[in-house]
Amino acid sequence: MDLKVDRYMDNYYKILEVDQDASSKEINEAILNKLRLWNHRINAPTRERRQEAERMVDMLEEIKVILLDDEKRKQYDEKLKKASKVEVISKEEIEKKKNIETPSPESKQSSQSPNELDQTEKTVEIEVKDEIRAEMHEKRQPLNEFKTQNETSSPFNQVLEEKPTESEQLNEKKKGKKGRVLAWSSLFILIASIGIYFGIQGWNKPAPSTPLTLNQPVIIDDKFMVTLTGLKKQGSNTVMTLSMRPTSEQKVNYENTIKNKEHLQNRPLLKISFYLEDESGNRLIQEEVNTSQARRLTKELSDDMEETYEWTFAGLPEGRNMLMVNSITGLEVRQQTQDSQTGQQIISAEEKSYHYKLRFELPTS
Repeated sequence: MDLKVDRYMDNYYKILEVDQDASSKEINEAILNKLRLWNHRINAPTRERRQEAERMVDMLEEIKVILLDDEKRKQYDEKLKKASKVEVISKEEIEKKKNIETPSPESKQSSQSPNELDQTEKTVEIEVKDEIRAEMHEKRQPLNEFKTQNETSSPFNQVLEEKPTESEQLNEKKKGKKGRVLAWSSLFILIASIGIYFGIQGWNKPAPSTPLTLNQPVIIDDKFMVTLTGLKKQGSNTVMTLSMRPTSEQKVNYENTIKNKEHLQNRPLLKISFYLEDESGNRLIQEEVNTSQARRLTKELSDDMEETYEWTFAGLPEGRNMLMVNSITGLEVRQQTQDSQTGQQIISAEEKSYHYKLRFELPTS
């Protein structure tokens, strides 16, 4: 993985609040602690806090990929070291530049300090003066030839016929330039306001949905098959049943889990979390729904790797209801070792979460 040098790159160790020489175990524990914190904040009542939590969860997943891989971590540490050097050099160059641009006491007495005038305004003023001088040179003509001899010889009349001074013309030019700048600024603000308005309208619009039909599996991210196996009314309650299994390409990630199922105390292979919304995007249940609130119908892990859960919702309204999938978590056995003294088998299992924002339309129950 080629990591680009960026003087403003994120320091993953500071985010995790660990030392740069921390062990992989310490880093993994720090990541899990941060994920618990930010996964909880994904349910925040305001959009801004939810977005911040989602961004941090994505970043923590990225940190996990890089810092828990020895080769990628080595590359990252090198880039981080180079980035810190780039920042130090930049600060030194800035200090040198400040020292060079500082005027001497003699120049302060003879002329204004460069820091007292905006360099851009001085350049514009010089260009305007040059344009006025060129214009006056081209248009300079003798006094009106059709004046009478008395008018021409009269010094009073000659004074009255004088053109505006260079200073007056310069002021007129400046006024015209300021007017044009003001007009363009107003137009830019108007266009930006219109863009922001329509952007907000688009932001508030619910995401498009995919129909979720009974007993018809849908593929999520080429990793999981999710099937709505039941949706029915029981009095004022609604009972919904979902089954999940990894796709054929992903089953290899869970083969070790199935082989060691007797050591995993019947932990679920797959878990899911979601929200229930109406067609306008309003939440029907404020809290996130997950498998801890469901009845697990899978008795034990099997070779088909299917997990089935059943939820009961009270007072779910009739009409077009939406299921917004937030995440799917799989249990992967990464490492198997044996204690040399006791002969006991040691299994390292990890729950790996994949985060989504997928909207499915439920059929009418």
